[in-house]
Amino acid sequence: RPGYGYVGGAGAKLDDRAPADDGVWRIDPATGETRLILSLRDARAFAAPRLRLRYRVEHRLRPPHFWFNHAKIAPGGRRFTVKLRWRVPGRGWNDRQGVSLTADLDGGDLRLLADATSHVIWLNDRQLYAWRLRELALFDDADRPDNRVRRIAPEAVAANVHMRHIPPGATDVLGLAVHDTPYREAVDLIVRDDRTGAVETVAAFSGHAPARGPFRCDLHPVPSADGRVIVVTSPQDGGRQVYALRREG
Repeated sequence: RPGYGYVGGAGAKLDDRAPADDGVWRIDPATGETRLILSLRDARAFAAPRLRLRYRVEHRLRPPHFWFNHAKIAPGGRRFTVKLRWRVPGRGWNDRQGVSLTADLDGGDLRLLADATSHVIWLNDRQLYAWRLRELALFDDADRPDNRVRRIAPEAVAANVHMRHIPPGATDVLGLAVHDTPYREAVDLIVRDDRTGAVETVAAFSGHAPARGPFRCDLHPVPSADGRVIVVTSPQDGGRQVYALRREG
């Protein structure tokens, strides 16, 4: 997977394009019990007839390998979302080569949220927001062809930012949200109000070079549950570190 710099593996079923015995696992930390709740093979079978015609044709002519990224559980703990991505080894890759799925915690009630998504976050138990193609948008967790509700901050967000709302989030708007300005050597940390459009730069981090490449580092800001602390990652001190910033007020 380009963009992360992971070393390739061997002997890890890499000859199986969509394993039936690997995928999303549910883990009980109290007992250590693990259970496969959504296999890559089942996810591929679910997504295949729902893909755009272009990708259905391409997958028949040149079958890709599939993998999962970014599993996230909804606030109420009843559903999760995960990215199903695909790539033909040795060929190019972009954000269009993937879809976001949602499901119950047992892997049932599988739904296709949208294709070409990135940085998907639950706003509440029925809605998620994500970057898709050229916009940051809000989506309903529903079983229908078009789940898009509206565009978020079109006047301010024109790149694939890492955004998280600051708790407590409202039911259909982000309220206060924090995001970075990725793909730059100097990256800002922004707090914005989705209700008013007000924007504040609260911190700046240097040394994010290369701005693109296999070892790119974005801030990936994450607010604490009470919204008073924002955690980010940055290489500005010479190595990739974790920083905690406290919000006043």
